[in-house]
Amino acid sequence: WVGISILFLAYAQGVFKESLWSDDYATLVNREAMADLQMSDGRLLGALIIPQSFRLIGDPSNIWILRSLGLLGLIILYFQTIRQIKNDKSKEIALISVAIAFCTPGFQMYVHWATTWPYLWASIAGVFGFHCWKHDSKRKKFIGVFLLVIAIMTYPPAALFYFALSLVSQIINEVPTNLIVKDLISGIKLLFTSGVTAAFITLITLDALNIQRTERLRFINNSEILEKLFWFLTRPIVTGLRPFFIDSPEAYWAGLSILPAAVIILLGIKTQARNLNEPFLNR
Repeated sequence: WVGISILFLAYAQGVFKESLWSDDYATLVNREAMADLQMSDGRLLGALIIPQSFRLIGDPSNIWILRSLGLLGLIILYFQTIRQIKNDKSKEIALISVAIAFCTPGFQMYVHWATTWPYLWASIAGVFGFHCWKHDSKRKKFIGVFLLVIAIMTYPPAALFYFALSLVSQIINEVPTNLIVKDLISGIKLLFTSGVTAAFITLITLDALNIQRTERLRFINNSEILEKLFWFLTRPIVTGLRPFFIDSPEAYWAGLSILPAAVIILLGIKTQARNLNEPFLNR
């Protein structure tokens, strides 16, 4: 309950305040434009869920309902996270640390912007999907792929939260490195299977509806591989290590500003390696 209290106190004012962010106002005024934007970006479920939810609330005074759905999604995601923590030595401080981490700007946007309320539910679907995928049952693996496809077609970045949850929980639980790597490979296999499925469904649907795709919704060619790899290294990873920054810095400042988080993570891995007697990492 301490963690839930932290989340509620941190978000209550923004959730229940009668105000509209730019995208919220634009969607309330023109739902069709938001649907078109979501469709052209390949977010087929986002194109359905977001405009329809705004149609149902109908009035700016009811915007708190959508933000409450976002907050509820965050609380469920918090429960999913703490359920993965089995290490009794770290559990108490982890419960509070996770709640505080869920108050950083990346999560704030998903709760305080009414247009982004489904994104946290996409993360929830992704986490459940990965849980099902790791079972031996073919039926559960199918359910896992299905859930991640739903998450990807809602908002792809949020669908990938299961990677972060898996890594953080296993480090706290002092899981051996080889098992962490095995889990990571399993997650990549799920992403590949679900990603290809979601891309196929999306492209077929957009072509059938004669909807023009945006520039970013396309397959890259061989000459762009290095460029996209550089983008991945300098955007999601660097952004994740700069949780309190929202700017787009020059390369040198980005490198300097990620050092505190990077050092803490490396020290944590080294400490765990020492505790688990893993000489490969404990050098």
